[in-house]
Amino acid sequence: MGVEPGPDGVYNLCWLGDSYIAGTDSTDGNGARKAVLDWMIINNENRDLRCVGSQPSTGTGGGYGYTVPLVHEGHPGWTTSQLLGLVTGGGLAYAQGKPSVVVLLAGANDFAAGLTPSAVAANLAGLVDAVLDVCPGAGVVLCENVLMSSYKSAVLTNRSRQAQELNVLLPDLVTARADRVVLARTSLLDQQDLATGGVHPSDTGYQRMAYVIYEALRPWFGRDGRWLVPVRSPWAPGPDPLKLGG
Repeated sequence: MGVEPGPDGVYNLCWLGDSYIAGTDSTDGNGARKAVLDWMIINNENRDLRCVGSQPSTGTGGGYGYTVPLVHEGHPGWTTSQLLGLVTGGGLAYAQGKPSVVVLLAGANDFAAGLTPSAVAANLAGLVDAVLDVCPGAGVVLCENVLMSSYKSAVLTNRSRQAQELNVLLPDLVTARADRVVLARTSLLDQQDLATGGVHPSDTGYQRMAYVIYEALRPWFGRDGRWLVPVRSPWAPGPDPLKLGG
């Protein structure tokens, strides 16, 4: 399993999806992006790495003198069909080259449009295949849907149940494309990890989301499948759900 860098030897990381990818409700607007970039660039010295995308970000990435613009393709309110149009319409062709890795999280807005979990899974499969088709040297980190707060309303409770059904279908989607697609267990966030609206993560929630995505990237960017400097689990001092099998 490997991914290809851009023409200049730098790996292009593309964050593709809806408001969860954009970082809605995070204090700095970066969502999970900054933590992932900091851990990869600072802790593990992956300095040949950058984000690509058409959407600006309010914060910066990296540290200790390394600044990486955290641009992205997070589009609040977009469905998988809209994201498919972006991908097939040439939206992933950047000046720096095509993505080396695409972090994909989408589907919540499909439920709002009345689609069933199985229909959303089929749409996600088509979206993943489109990404792999237009970016033949890329890998995809497919993120599970975040479960919304059942304490807020019956609507959010139903959305969480739909998301649970969708998440159950994702491992088979990944297994069928196992040479180029990995799964990020972003559904491990719980009620306390959500902002007051009960839909998007809080800063703590995005930190935990980042950790799950970061661990999913390890086979591509770690040495022999291991990180140079492991990052402490944001669930500490409690048990790490990734190491417990969720």
